[in-house]
Amino acid sequence: MGGLLRLVRAAGAALARLRGARAFHPAGLVLEATLEVLPQAGRPWGVAFLDRAGRYGVTVRWSRAAGLPSPLPDALGLALRVIDGAGSGRPFDLLLTSSGTGRVTRHLPVLRTDAVGGAYSTLTSYRFPDRDRVIAAIPAGDGGHGRGLPVSLPDLARALAERPPAVFRLCAAAPHEPWRPFGLLTVTGASPAGTGPLTATGASPAGTGPVEGSRGTGTGPLAFDPYGACLPDLAPGPRLRRWREAAYAGSRRARGAAAPPGAGRRGGSDGHVEA
Repeated sequence: MGGLLRLVRAAGAALARLRGARAFHPAGLVLEATLEVLPQAGRPWGVAFLDRAGRYGVTVRWSRAAGLPSPLPDALGLALRVIDGAGSGRPFDLLLTSSGTGRVTRHLPVLRTDAVGGAYSTLTSYRFPDRDRVIAAIPAGDGGHGRGLPVSLPDLARALAERPPAVFRLCAAAPHEPWRPFGLLTVTGASPAGTGPLTATGASPAGTGPVEGSRGTGTGPLAFDPYGACLPDLAPGPRLRRWREAAYAGSRRARGAAAPPGAGRRGGSDGHVEA
């Protein structure tokens, strides 16, 4: 296992050196969203956040995992930071990747040419009180295939600014269960104050604000930590943790970047995931 992790770390470092940026999710679109946790008419989840109806602000980072140039398909990342989700002043992070919804495909990344052309899942299971379940964001409407959005980040920024918000049903399911919704995520074209959307080319679409991580903006790429910034009664399982940490640690080392504040704290990851 140690040898494989060293190979993953080395691969992350090599890719970061090759592209002169972080190895995975090198560019993304930072947007505002709202999460409405739905009242549970049936049996409760046993998770305080899910069993209490409410409305939360969310910071979203939509990204291309491999950073492949458009119009090539790519696995897409949908990283969520739920403001005050774990209590006042305590957000929680959720990382979702374009995937299928079947028993096997919910654990596998899927390349996309349409940003709302299918589901996004956590790939790894989360530990609910009664059993492990995968969490997914499924586009609302049109049989789960949405209304079509481009995967080029500049084009996606423009489309979200000009069209109605993108809406996802947040669901969870164990392998033998149907997907059961617990919330609605509504993603708008607005950017959190001072952050702005970023593009794959390093230039902002007209009128959309500064580029995340661009020179002179004072903003750097957002880092998410689904292990350290999780709900106390809903934590991700260990399935992908070591591999993610090894790949991103290699990426940071190659760029001379420090681990974000809080890395290595009890219950947190060795380094935040750079989704």
